[in-house]
Amino acid sequence: MAELWQHASVHYSSLLLNPPSREMCTCVSDLHLNTITQELEILALKIKYPGITSGDYLENKGNFNDYGYGIHYSLGKVDHPSEEFQETLAGFDFSGPEDEVVARVAEQLVDGDRGM
Repeated sequence: MAELWQHASVHYSSLLLNPPSREMCTCVSDLHLNTITQELEILALKIKYPGITSGDYLENKGNFNDYGYGIHYSLGKVDHPSEEFQETLAGFDFSGPEDEVVARVAEQLVDGDRGM
């Protein structure tokens, strides 16, 4: 994780030296219109609950240990999310108790990603 932050700091430093235009800042800083917040929320859940958006997470939930990592892993290419998925994600409400959010994500935000 430290490597990731180190690499990100290089880009952050370059933005401090050469800030983007005011028009760019308005577009980028509107976190709700550009779905950055939703993308971070779904990414956090995918890390914590691998396979949550696979389409069969709730049926196979018993195959995961307390840490959320499955007993069996498979690797494969996941296509870019569909426009329908992006629209659903943009309007998705991540508030509420975590177990309820996990259940709603597993049912409503299926993109076929089986996790690690």
